Amino acid sequence: MSEKGRWNGLPLVIFGSGGISREVAKLVEDINRNSPSKVFDLLGFVEKDASHIGESVQNTKIISSDDLFQEFAKHFGCLGVVIPQGVPNIKTRIYNKLMEHQARNLVFPNLIHPTVDTENIRLEICIGNIISKNSLISIDVKIGNFNLINANVNIGHDVVIGDFCVINSLTMIAGSVEICNGVTIGAGSSIYQGLKIGKDAVVGMGSSVITNVPEKTTAMGVPATSVRI
Repeated sequence: MSEKGRWNGLPLVIFGSGGISREVAKLVEDINRNSPSKVFDLLGFVEKDASHIGESVQNTKIISSDDLFQEFAKHFGCLGVVIPQGVPNIKTRIYNKLMEHQARNLVFPNLIHPTVDTENIRLEICIGNIISKNSLISIDVKIGNFNLINANVNIGHDVVIGDFCVINSLTMIAGSVEICNGVTIGAGSSIYQGLKIGKDAVVGMGSSVITNVPEKTTAMGVPATSVRI
């Protein structure tokens, strides 16, 4: 967006105004501060309830609601959208609702904290991902769409991550692990080399996974055992 002929950054909204959304607002601030020119123009949060429009959350305003967002978005030639929720099916539901209206002016940027080194590692990454502070990504990693990778996550070589996954802080993922769509990995977990975490599976906080986790199961413990969700 231009302001008196000057680039002011991509107009950007964040869905939700809870803890993760506020962390993402700080991430956007860090990206702008560490860039030679402003990358994003954070307009504010989008909440479920229109009655909250106009309220401020840590100096960032709630500027629209789910039901009013389609009309709000029409005012922009190009509008960036972030979906940071920490539950895969909520992330998926928000995205699907946005796509119902086929809003072609919406874009979904990757937000990668400046402390994350992505140079010379042959990273393949799609859209809408959030990679938080001090995460370490090794070589030849593939990351799909709309994943949330929280702070201090260590991702080994040749790891493949699907879509709409949530990987929480201090997780250690060894090389050649496959993480399928909709997976949630709890904070402080570790996943042994070469394993597969099936679609919509959950790895409990602090678990040590040494065998494959089937889809739609929860794996918990040290070593982790799987039970059907």
